[in-house]
Amino acid sequence: MRASPLHGLRAAALLALTAAGAAACADDGSADSPTIPARTTVVAERSGSGLQQRITATPARVAVGDTVSFRSVLVNRGTTPVEVEHVVCGIDFDRTPVLADPFVHCLAYSMQNRLAPGDSVVQLDQRVVVGRPGDHVIRAKHLIGPETWWVDVPLTVLGR
Repeated sequence: MRASPLHGLRAAALLALTAAGAAACADDGSADSPTIPARTTVVAERSGSGLQQRITATPARVAVGDTVSFRSVLVNRGTTPVEVEHVVCGIDFDRTPVLADPFVHCLAYSMQNRLAPGDSVVQLDQRVVVGRPGDHVIRAKHLIGPETWWVDVPLTVLGR
């Protein structure tokens, strides 16, 4: 059986995309302007009532126009199951002039879960930096109930 010319083009395109993806994944941030250090991550957390919420922001030092990835993990560190209500389809951010949300999310806001001891719920989000240079605190929440928690995530916006 003979491969069609289209198959060869698809294979070449896939190879080019794979190489570009590998190069992007290998990026250590050294191609950024000299004022922006290598990729860094900041971790902020809050605990209470047997629950722990940890939010990471990557990178934590950014310039206007950069995209920041946020990851929130809500864990039951207690010894009994806990009923929780948490944000879905992203993370809820308090009004901030530092971040913009040009991305499309689902239309749901929250859901309820019963977290057994050691179980966790993970939520991911991305935002684009639009704020002025300086040190900022981004307020983010993932947990809505049994109580609402805002976690303060530090973010440094650098000038180019």
